[in-house]
Amino acid sequence: MRLVLEVPASRSLKDKRRVLSRVRDRLRARSELCVAEVGHLEDRSRSVFSVVTVSNDARVARATLDRVAGELPGWSEAHLLDVDIEVLRTGGSFSDHS
Repeated sequence: MRLVLEVPASRSLKDKRRVLSRVRDRLRARSELCVAEVGHLEDRSRSVFSVVTVSNDARVARATLDRVAGELPGWSEAHLLDVDIEVLRTGGSFSDHS
């Protein structure tokens, strides 16, 4: 999932990073998610996060990401400007080759 966030009260990169750290921690606490800031790193008021979850069921993965995306607009620290969710599926099975 790709999230575009705005931190309108941010006056500096330090302010933005403080808010984004809380958002990242909150996302991680809600579900087993990997979260990374991947865009607008030097912009003091905007950010792009990539949020990833892994599941053996695509419906579970999608539901988790949909739930997280649905909760974000209620958070006051950062405004959600855009969200893009994509579920990738692997083909076949994996085996241990050791």
